[in-house]
Amino acid sequence: MSSNTFISFDWRSAPNTNDTISAIIKLLTEADSSGLVNMRLSQSTAADVVSLQERDGTPMVRRREYIVRLACTDALQWLIKLQSRRKVDNQVAYWAKLWQQVRTLQSMMVNQQQVKMRAIQYKHADPTARSNSWALRQVKQRVEDLALSLGVHPAAFGVLQEDSGTVHIPERIKIEIVKITDIHLYNNRDRTKKWLDRSFAIRSVLQLGEPQIPQLVESLALRFERGHRVDAVVVLEHRNVTEILGEHQYGLKDVLIVMTAGFPSKSTREFLHMLSKAPKLSRVPFLYVSDHDMKGFTIFQVLKYGSKTCAWSSEIMVCPQLEYVGPTKAEMLVGPSQYRPHFERQRQADFPRETAKARKEVTDRWQHRLERRLAKQCKPWLKKDDAAVRGFASLGWLDYEPAINQQIKQMAVEDSKFRLADLCQADERYLRIFVEAKLRERCLLRRRVRPEPPAQRSQTALAFLHASSQTLDTSQTLLGDGLGAQLSDGLEADQLGDGLEALSPDAMKRLLEQTSCF
Repeated sequence: MSSNTFISFDWRSAPNTNDTISAIIKLLTEADSSGLVNMRLSQSTAADVVSLQERDGTPMVRRREYIVRLACTDALQWLIKLQSRRKVDNQVAYWAKLWQQVRTLQSMMVNQQQVKMRAIQYKHADPTARSNSWALRQVKQRVEDLALSLGVHPAAFGVLQEDSGTVHIPERIKIEIVKITDIHLYNNRDRTKKWLDRSFAIRSVLQLGEPQIPQLVESLALRFERGHRVDAVVVLEHRNVTEILGEHQYGLKDVLIVMTAGFPSKSTREFLHMLSKAPKLSRVPFLYVSDHDMKGFTIFQVLKYGSKTCAWSSEIMVCPQLEYVGPTKAEMLVGPSQYRPHFERQRQADFPRETAKARKEVTDRWQHRLERRLAKQCKPWLKKDDAAVRGFASLGWLDYEPAINQQIKQMAVEDSKFRLADLCQADERYLRIFVEAKLRERCLLRRRVRPEPPAQRSQTALAFLHASSQTLDTSQTLLGDGLGAQLSDGLEADQLGDGLEALSPDAMKRLLEQTSCF
């Protein structure tokens, strides 16, 4: 049974724990008496159940109301048959395992316990089976099926997801959060009171380093020391890549870096969503840097538009400001020529007595060797990539991302898939300079400047152009140098923003074409 009504669940508005227990008992009673039960399957394959819809101008993956009738017989009898490895109907086997899992969740809620999802998997694992019939993926699916059928968020059961994401917080920037420590006491709270009791909620501060993204964050707020702010939020797929960026801190002193550590967890997606809604980050760019392959694009889709399996909570887990910035194959292949000035300066510093001709020969060999290494990292198109593209097309989110759509078409005709880790192994300077260029390009374009008289603005623009004309050569570029923008004649950072603001659109475009690394 389907309808045009969309469903959405938030753990912050879950019902009282006793009401949820009563709903579970009612479901089991209905199954025993009628042999049929109404279920909402979280991974339903029915047509048009999950689709991309706009809500308040933001496109996101949403789920329509869709209920199926499942046949359920004596679950205990079928569990015995399953343990003896007898063949049973898939629907009967599903209900038998779900029934056992429901009993466990009911007992947990009565005792007001909170456990990790993996604890339920270990509790029902069959040590005599050749393969673990209680795979973690199946455990998660059944918990979500039960939650949707009861009309609650899965967190209302007290089942916590596995932690995976981290966030890099620079100095003089703090993120104050309200973390729920006991979901059962939180659901049983007096909802007429606006304050939170310390028995189930704590206030903590995330600062300086790479703290783990906590679960059940009720709210967050950013605090800056005077003279500081967040210039950008960078989302990365790999933690090891973040170590390369964090070690040097070249231009990331005021940049938040969110690491998903592979496929993002629900807590990571909710945390990124709350960052996107923070008032102090309303004008800050959110940049996504990942592998140039289908997995990287899939993670981007999940973060920005939502996923099919969690379409029932997309409204609290999407980041609409997120934009894909690469790197692409063209930006990767042009890297060695952009590194050449840096290599030449380093070579000259290490061997000051070396002649210019000898230094040029060494640099040529280095550049050709690096170009060959980078070209070998590109992988061909695989059959499984076709399935991923069909999944993208079924949702239609590629219509909002023409740049990614063009990259996918290029991947299908030539070897252009690569991983960031492979590029960093070839030369770690690539990622540092690339991310810095992308950050400076967007942060400079979106910089807010203080108003000043037209005559003073024109003088600032002339000073900026004079300074940039002295620095735009083959060895020093405004955006290409990893040490930052090259300022001369005493030009300050604020004057740099004022100069950019005073430039005409055509002049700005020409300047970016000359100064961009890629």
